[in-house]
Amino acid sequence: MAELNFSQSLAIYLDQLRVMKNMTQEEFTNGIVSMRQYRRYLRGESDVAPYLFEQLSERLGLNLEYLVFEFRIKTFKEIQLANEFHNAVMNKDVKKVTKMLETFNETTIKNRNNLLIFKYASSVYYYDAGMFPLSSLVERIKSIINYPDILKHKAFSSTEIIILSSLLVYNEFDEKERIVSILTDYINDKIPFISGYNKNSMLLSLYRIADYQKRYGNPKLLLDYAQKGIQLCLNLQSIYLLEDFYMFQALAYKLLNKQDEIYPILCKLRCVLALKGDEMKLKRYASYIKRDFNIDDFDHYLKDNTR
Repeated sequence: MAELNFSQSLAIYLDQLRVMKNMTQEEFTNGIVSMRQYRRYLRGESDVAPYLFEQLSERLGLNLEYLVFEFRIKTFKEIQLANEFHNAVMNKDVKKVTKMLETFNETTIKNRNNLLIFKYASSVYYYDAGMFPLSSLVERIKSIINYPDILKHKAFSSTEIIILSSLLVYNEFDEKERIVSILTDYINDKIPFISGYNKNSMLLSLYRIADYQKRYGNPKLLLDYAQKGIQLCLNLQSIYLLEDFYMFQALAYKLLNKQDEIYPILCKLRCVLALKGDEMKLKRYASYIKRDFNIDDFDHYLKDNTR
């Protein structure tokens, strides 16, 4: 599916309304614009002049400002669906993903960033389902964001950062330092964002770098990025990824042999999980804690060490 700009997307939206009003394209465009040019607008080969949008709206008997407002609402709903789909894939909620795919797919998505998120999330979903190997997933992700050409950009959208940073997770991707450099510049306000500041992309960037330090770096940097993530969550009054930052902090203290610091951090981690109320996530983190801290029963450990 080709990328749609605002002009083309709005033109298609008006054309959909035309169909709903049982008007032919000839009736809709007569005296306003030629059929040949109108179809160029729909294909995205030319931008629609503002005065033409005004005239086409009047032909529908509708106010342009109202139509743009409704179009924006529709676009916002698509953004919500894209985020919901992405989160369902990351949480491995197969039932929800399968249901959403019935109506939410490449043929229904109009916004470029939403399409990128969908392609990325669906690639992860099909990899998790065993449909292709990890090496193919990495190549798909690189293709979605046009890697390595994307590294030449002087600014990034939050969607591009989210997808680009995901490559840090995979051993099959061997240019991690280049991405870490971009994320570090973003965190330190050294590169602009096309879509403006996005709190979740900032938190995700901190998460990705902390995770990278856990895998390949040193515990002091792991602790530093974990604490930065916790502080940003608190400043934003957000619990997005907060449990992960507490987990990173506890792991850093373990690696730094600061055993007395671990218990209070795990208490905070358990409180966040309780606040989210996700039993599947609680079980998953209990398994992480058993693996990383040799704690068989997370809740029992907290009760026994109450201070």
